[in-house]
Amino acid sequence: SCFRLAASAETADGTRDAFAGNTITTAKYTIWNFVPRCLLEQFQKAANVYFVLIVVLLYIGTETNLFINSLPAYTTGSVLLVMMVVSMAIAGADDYRRHEADRRSNARDARIVELGPGRAIPGLAVWSDIRVGDILVLRSDEELPADAVILASSGESGLCYVSMANLDGETNLKVKCAAQLSQNALCGFGGQCKSAVGEQ
Repeated sequence: SCFRLAASAETADGTRDAFAGNTITTAKYTIWNFVPRCLLEQFQKAANVYFVLIVVLLYIGTETNLFINSLPAYTTGSVLLVMMVVSMAIAGADDYRRHEADRRSNARDARIVELGPGRAIPGLAVWSDIRVGDILVLRSDEELPADAVILASSGESGLCYVSMANLDGETNLKVKCAAQLSQNALCGFGGQCKSAVGEQ
């Protein structure tokens, strides 16, 4: 079949829960994995591994008679520790800013249409609560909160222009077109698209 079945916004049997959510997560760490992941990243640096080996050799030379060592291990070890702590603090500060940006993005409002008995009910939802099958209503120059299929557009013959500069860096507008069937069903033949939430 050339058709793909998608859950609608009125699905009540939990079908949509099988799909991934719409929460944006760009942060690398959580409060639980920050220390182990940061330490793993620190020891993936050749310089840090080299200095750890030096500290181990200095400690062996100080505590055993294998070879003579006049430099205590803590001199190099303390410098290495300070450098790693500073690097982890910078990584933590950067990730905190990413968490804040994620929270702001996920809390942004989106207009949706909820299907009631025989009618469409306008509503609001935050970006993180949008699920597969939700019907979104967008106005000119608004950002898309999720991947979407165009059902109808107020543009001529269902045409609209989409900027994907945030994804691929290209500033040229991409031409997108609604399927003729859904365009005619929602807007009428040759009519202007309007809904309970206003003209789109």
